[in-house]
Amino acid sequence: MGIVDPIREMIAKLTTLNVVNGQGQTVPLFARVWNNQFAQEALGEYDPFPRPCAFVEIMKGGSGDSGLGEGFAGYDVTWRIHLSHELYDAGDGTMDQDLGIFDLKDHVIDLLTYFEMVYCSGLMCIHEEQDFNHSNIYHYIVDFKCHFIEVAGDQTTADIDSVPPVLLEIDAQFTDTITE
Repeated sequence: MGIVDPIREMIAKLTTLNVVNGQGQTVPLFARVWNNQFAQEALGEYDPFPRPCAFVEIMKGGSGDSGLGEGFAGYDVTWRIHLSHELYDAGDGTMDQDLGIFDLKDHVIDLLTYFEMVYCSGLMCIHEEQDFNHSNIYHYIVDFKCHFIEVAGDQTTADIDSVPPVLLEIDAQFTDTITE
């Protein structure tokens, strides 16, 4: 209930994208929740993970915040997708030029544009950002925005459906004449 369901759907959707790994094998895109894994991996504090990969960061709030009543709220959510690709040498004389990261971001944009998760409107790409200070591991950020309906505060769950009173008696009289 709440934002966890769309997070699960986002990660599941990203893993439907098939990518070519460093060994030349076609595999599902590795996707998880963002926890600054790239910096932690560089410091040796995080086990290496497969590349290409995508990590999902959620930035809630901003424009469109509104209380809808009965414990529901609606607001815009930005889904920041951190993409990573690894290339040491393409072998074509273009050392330090990884064009695969751009293919990856294009495929992710194609995959997620208009994708609708539970409680969310369709996603739209709103921003892209390239990391210009990297090693052989490339980092690219793609932001998507949607409107999200927060149901975690739903006050209607305690509502009780009831039937009409059973002790009600109606004394109806019918007539077949019209009086003026």
